[in-house]
Amino acid sequence: MQRRNALKLLAGAASLTFLSSDALAFFHSIQTQITEKPVLKTFTPPQNAIVETMSELIIPATDTLGAKGARVTEFIDLILSDWSDDADKKIFLDGLADVDQRSQ
Repeated sequence: MQRRNALKLLAGAASLTFLSSDALAFFHSIQTQITEKPVLKTFTPPQNAIVETMSELIIPATDTLGAKGARVTEFIDLILSDWSDDADKKIFLDGLADVDQRSQ
């Protein structure tokens, strides 16, 4: 990881303490929309596997849940499906395709 990316992550994590209660309620409402049995709305199963692998590399399971256990891919799929416009969704999916192509 490059130093610049690490600093961005640290700054982002530090800013979480400044989120308003409205923002936290918003994130909670999104979390409650995720069902027990995952239903993908935007991702195909191969895309979901890529995002799951990438997110688990970023947030691995230790003595706490990792990204997979926290169901991060389902959250991202829900955000892309219900909260993102078509242009943003295309940017994300094109980037995902690029990562997949480069990793071959």
